[in-house]
Amino acid sequence: MDTILTLTLSSRKTFQELWDKHNHWLIIIGAIMLPLLIIAAETHAQVRIPGQDQSQKLQSAGTLLRLADTAIFVWLARVLAGLCILSSGWLIKEQKFGPAVVCVLGALVIGSSPAWVVNIFEIGGGGGVFR
Repeated sequence: MDTILTLTLSSRKTFQELWDKHNHWLIIIGAIMLPLLIIAAETHAQVRIPGQDQSQKLQSAGTLLRLADTAIFVWLARVLAGLCILSSGWLIKEQKFGPAVVCVLGALVIGSSPAWVVNIFEIGGGGGVFR
């Protein structure tokens, strides 16, 4: 047990000495790497698959995706809005009125999100995320 504690303390001491000795280099490397990682992530996030949308021909996958769309944006939204209202009731019981107001506002946003999704995708020509 003492050897493990000694090993842990010595590794912390070694890391602290390394940081104190080379912290400016580590900060410079981090400052260079972080923008590169962000640029790489943005570049790969903008990939578009060429060709026509053939998702209507996939009957079983389309049914599964429509079910997932309904589950996420209708059922789950209602459950989470209900949990927000339940939380606000509990917070009012505990006399924490500020967080209770935030929970009510969250319930309004979450509860109305299915309507937002439908409206947004009707503009694009569909009825939901996977439709």
